[in-house]
Amino acid sequence: MTIGELSRAVRSKIRVQKHEARQKASFDYTLAQMIGRACGMAFGTVKSEFPEISGIYPMLFDSEEIKQKKQEQKAELS
Repeated sequence: MTIGELSRAVRSKIRVQKHEARQKASFDYTLAQMIGRACGMAFGTVKSEFPEISGIYPMLFDSEEIKQKKQEQKAELS
């Protein structure tokens, strides 16, 4: 490996690690919000329902509407 290639590889690794750390922080923050909501519901201070997982983590799960639209598009193409 040349010094330039090594430098690019190190910068790339740093970017990947930073992205993963941001994702973990986002997931941890969301988990903390859900724990707070659950505690509020348990003590009667919050009167709400838990959202669907697709509502909590939309980047990981397709919502039902999106899934339905995709199925309709597949049916139209077939």
